[in-house]
Amino acid sequence: MPHSEPYATKLEERSSLLLYCLLFTLLSACATASAADVVTIDPSRVLNTFTPIEALGAGVDGHVLGDAGRMYTKRNVDAMKSAGLGALTYRLRTELAIEAWHWNATGVWSDRSGREGYWTSSAQGRPLAAESYGYRLPRRGSTIDQANNDGYSRLDDGDEATFWKSDPYLDAAFTGDDNAAHPQWVAIDLGESMPISQVRIDWGEPYATRFRIEALTDADLSPGDELAQTVQNGKWTPLCSVALSRGQGPISECIFPKKTVRFLRIVMLESSGKVQGNGDPRDQVGYAIRELHAGAYDPRTGFVDIIRHAPNKAGQTVIMASSTDPWHEASDRDARTEQPALERILRSGLMRGRPMMLPVGVAYDTPENAAGLLRAARAQGFPVAQVELGEEPDGQIMSPEDYGALYIQFARALKAVDPSIQLGGPSLQTDVEGWHYWQNAKGEESWMKRFLAYLDAHGRLGDFSFFSFEWYPFDDFRDSAATQLLKQPKLLREALAASGVPRRLPWYMTEYGYSAFAGEPEVTIAGALMNTDIALSFLAMGGARAYLYGYEAVPLITEPEGDGQYGNLTLLLAGKGGAAPTPAATYYAIRMLTTHWLGDGTKSHRMIAAEARLGNGKPTRLIAPYAVVRPDGSIALILLNKDPVHVCKVRLNIAHGSVFAGPVELLQYSARQYQWHPGGLNGYAKPNVPPARSIPERWPETGIDLPPLSISCIAFSRGPKGQVARRPNSAAMTKPAYASVIMVE
Repeated sequence: MPHSEPYATKLEERSSLLLYCLLFTLLSACATASAADVVTIDPSRVLNTFTPIEALGAGVDGHVLGDAGRMYTKRNVDAMKSAGLGALTYRLRTELAIEAWHWNATGVWSDRSGREGYWTSSAQGRPLAAESYGYRLPRRGSTIDQANNDGYSRLDDGDEATFWKSDPYLDAAFTGDDNAAHPQWVAIDLGESMPISQVRIDWGEPYATRFRIEALTDADLSPGDELAQTVQNGKWTPLCSVALSRGQGPISECIFPKKTVRFLRIVMLESSGKVQGNGDPRDQVGYAIRELHAGAYDPRTGFVDIIRHAPNKAGQTVIMASSTDPWHEASDRDARTEQPALERILRSGLMRGRPMMLPVGVAYDTPENAAGLLRAARAQGFPVAQVELGEEPDGQIMSPEDYGALYIQFARALKAVDPSIQLGGPSLQTDVEGWHYWQNAKGEESWMKRFLAYLDAHGRLGDFSFFSFEWYPFDDFRDSAATQLLKQPKLLREALAASGVPRRLPWYMTEYGYSAFAGEPEVTIAGALMNTDIALSFLAMGGARAYLYGYEAVPLITEPEGDGQYGNLTLLLAGKGGAAPTPAATYYAIRMLTTHWLGDGTKSHRMIAAEARLGNGKPTRLIAPYAVVRPDGSIALILLNKDPVHVCKVRLNIAHGSVFAGPVELLQYSARQYQWHPGGLNGYAKPNVPPARSIPERWPETGIDLPPLSISCIAFSRGPKGQVARRPNSAAMTKPAYASVIMVE
């Protein structure tokens, strides 16, 4: 059937209707006038087997101070639960903020008298009952972070009394490796290429007895790219190497032929240690630098330092450090944010009586604190079967070998508490080109291959039970959402193929959403299609678990990275003045999955092959079909029409001679049910109603019309060739055992 006339509704993208019509007339895969498109389901080809209550979940995260009390009211929690998601993961914002996590306000400092040092929260009493907090690290080396990004580096803050120090747990005293196996570094981003001939380092204690200065070359950079964008194509070229005798310092000067560079790196290979005193051994290992200077010698004025020194992010030259010492003081608490109390999450019912995936800090915490959390959870009967170690270490540009060394130490501490606990990670941040790190001596740049190789070389591969990553594929909202919908499955498939993670390990998508930034498409029908497509394409690729980000009710926000648009990653938009939360489009899309596409959520389902083709046999990307065989043998099919303009008519076919039952129930969600009206903070959806239900007549013969930018779900039984199977029980079809009956209207 040819394309029908467009619906008389407002398109939700900012591009003009003419542009859409032109683009999708050229690319459209809907059928010509001679035949309808055909979706073929093949029950003999099983793509994945999963239990919905474990496979589809959501994550809860840290937010602005005071938000937990507002977010976890009974009305809000009931609305969250009504989406029908089962699995739950707790996200750790402190890891992104370069902060240590005090998961309990009660605990002990390594230096009790000074209320400073290395913190271990108490596992005694009821330690999970209050909101928990992050503590900023005063020995921080990186100017930028992945959270509020309101800290600064101590390497160029202009204060000789402060200093950066590397993570002591990466020293030979803790890793058992030679220090050269875990070189620590600090990298300077000058912002633009500049002539450099001299670097001066004001060391603290301990200092590096062997180090080298390098410049980044062969980096294919675009304007605005940062250091993280160089890990896939940059090469570090030595400018000079230095070996010091113990006792030398506290200042090192390295002079070399003038070179025009943008990125400099100081790589530290051996530490002096700190032999005097009887303090904490963690304070005696690693590397410390008070201030960095780089520039060139001018005969008239002498050395000209081009690094900008200031005690704030805006005023200083950007510096990144390979690691940071988790030492801190009681006064370092971050007053802006909080992590919701674990006891609050337990009482909320969001866990549905099942174990939650618990996080522990790795990059900015201690094994002792991690073990204490698991010990407290076990003592209180808090159900935990899995622990995710760290969050986005690649976003902090941590090397896979450094993460591996920390992983082993944390795994050892956690296994000592509970040998049966399943451990995994690293919750890598989104990288549509796969996950990489600067090449090692063997030319290997795959982050996960190197991490797994490190575990294997140390005989600890058995401590790694699952691979986790986050998936936010689009940060540029200037591209049309409809175009991005066509790209997403291929980007995900290629990233996983390039990951280097063997299929024998379960793959967990521990966060997913449209974008890591706030933008309008996230709260549109296109956003609902994107979230549905991400979760189902991942399951079709063999993924084990997909956790939607944005479980809590939140308001619209805007960010500079979001091109000034207002949006948010959420199922529910927070009600104003205490009003009930309003469903976003993704809410109803998720309910279609949990209460219509799936059967009994506590039982095994089989995801089977489904493909869409034109009437002439050519494949199409505009129609995305996902089919599942439920525990009772019935089949349910999700059909995404990614065309933003046209209705597509499809006919259904089951391979190998099976036939359809009828009548059946059809559920559809499109612009007829939900339209977003942008208006800054006052944006709203109207209409905003649940999906439409119908019982199509003679549907196998006449086909199904898929509205533009829509989600359709149809469920049916099948029987042997020549027989008509009975219609499945509609009550079982719409109310799986684990889905709440609460509906947000």
